[in-house]
Amino acid sequence: MPPPATDAQLPELETKIKAAVADALRMHGVTQEETIASFTTPSDVSMLFAARFNIERELPRIAEGQQVTSGIETLQRKPASIFQITRFLAQTERIEPELAGAIREVYSVCSPAVHGEQVTEAQLNFVRDVAPGLIAALQAVR
Repeated sequence: MPPPATDAQLPELETKIKAAVADALRMHGVTQEETIASFTTPSDVSMLFAARFNIERELPRIAEGQQVTSGIETLQRKPASIFQITRFLAQTERIEPELAGAIREVYSVCSPAVHGEQVTEAQLNFVRDVAPGLIAALQAVR
């Protein structure tokens, strides 16, 4: 995936996107006024997103300043995945192996919702019950 546009590029990009959207709507016979729809996420998905977001924020913070490696190859050319960072932190004893396992499980349950897939009530309850403690444990790692 390419990097996002710079702040300086955003005004021009916004103009182009708005024109493309207006053209697409016109081609489909929809007026701009008809499109003023909210694009919110269900509260369940927001909770799963928040859990994953916090995991993704805390793990790099814990690994900051350390060279995350996978086998022989250093992952400096591209950002390390959350699973690679988790494995590295467990191997270097920055986090406990059980905590690493918990991170993988919670992250795996959250990911489908972030990608627009259906989640079950059991999955929602699981994340609701364990994510706050997991995030607190990660925040405690200095």
